[in-house]
Amino acid sequence: MMRSWHGNCVCGPGSFFGGPWGWMINLAFCLAIILIAVWLVRSLLEQHGRRALPGPSPLSILKHRYTAGDIDREDFERMKREVAP
Repeated sequence: MMRSWHGNCVCGPGSFFGGPWGWMINLAFCLAIILIAVWLVRSLLEQHGRRALPGPSPLSILKHRYTAGDIDREDFERMKREVAP
């Protein structure tokens, strides 16, 4: 199916509005759909990036290392002062 010229407008599949300003309305409509799709994809990707699983706190990691014997008491106290404000 081909578009055909009918007076001042394009008629056929793909043309939503007729008349001399119809092509501008069609263009604006298509651009609005594209912009909404881009906005939707970007907002979904941003929300996915922000969603971080809560991990252990630095202090709990430090306590675990101390109880496991990875660090001694002096290192634990020094690192605890650096981690905790």
